[in-house]
Amino acid sequence: MGGGTGSGLGGRVLDNVRVSYPNKVAHTYSVAPWTTVSDEATESYNVLLSAARLVGDVHATYLLDNRALFDTCCSSGSSGKYATTAPAYADLNHLVSQIMSGTTTGLRFSGRLNADMRKSTANIVPYPRLHFFLPEFAPLTFRGQTDACVYTIPELATQMFGAVRLQRRCFDADTIEAVVMAAVMTFRGRSLETDSRSGVPLQPATGWMSDPERCWLPDNLKTASYGVPSHGLENSGTVVANTTAVRDVFERYCQRFESMLAKRKLLHKYTEEGVDLNEFLDAFEQIESLLAEYLTIEQINCNGDDDDNNH
Repeated sequence: MGGGTGSGLGGRVLDNVRVSYPNKVAHTYSVAPWTTVSDEATESYNVLLSAARLVGDVHATYLLDNRALFDTCCSSGSSGKYATTAPAYADLNHLVSQIMSGTTTGLRFSGRLNADMRKSTANIVPYPRLHFFLPEFAPLTFRGQTDACVYTIPELATQMFGAVRLQRRCFDADTIEAVVMAAVMTFRGRSLETDSRSGVPLQPATGWMSDPERCWLPDNLKTASYGVPSHGLENSGTVVANTTAVRDVFERYCQRFESMLAKRKLLHKYTEEGVDLNEFLDAFEQIESLLAEYLTIEQINCNGDDDDNNH
């Protein structure tokens, strides 16, 4: 989202797709940049312009944070064999590919809860504009690494919802009072189908999904299992959460965007190419409105808890 190709060309492609295929469902995998991984001076402009298009032109966006990807590569994996201070793009992309594989499992294999993209989106999107998801994958493996361990469903759930995870900066309870509106968990592996039929509870014992005060709807966790394992893994799990924690990412770039726009800093790079100032103002207003919607969800959840306590 931070580069000209991803935001500019990507946005134009989305426009054309929406016009040419109005009845099709569009999903994107979008990466929010970070200065350590990217040196693009105009990335704050690009992120907001791109995000504004994603609000109106797609039905679902799987949002990944380059900072979280980078930090994950610098820490050890599930088998404790990997750590580097200078991850390559291939290392970051490997983590993203695991998530992409996990989130599209239901489109490629038969399972107990098969669903097309339209149905799977409808399950976790309470309001059309609030369609930015945070995905997680377990067990984490890195480029060239496999994991032959056989995990149970509760073990995978605990890994996905644990404190030190791929998207931990967005799920950190100390930095944002996030509310989980809904989530979908997908499990893969030959041993998991028997496990899931045995009635093992899927609700994780730890992490933000275990806190009832952070869950907006009752029974908001859907699950599915598939007998086809992921490459290099005996079994694995993927969770896609629709949570107000994405507000943290958008607020970060809104502040930078507003500061740069007030000084008209580097704006000429866009106006010389025919981009109107109103496009920047409209994009900022669009994301500010989106942030207000997320904040409303958190306030409703908080007020609801207070009402329950009063009763």
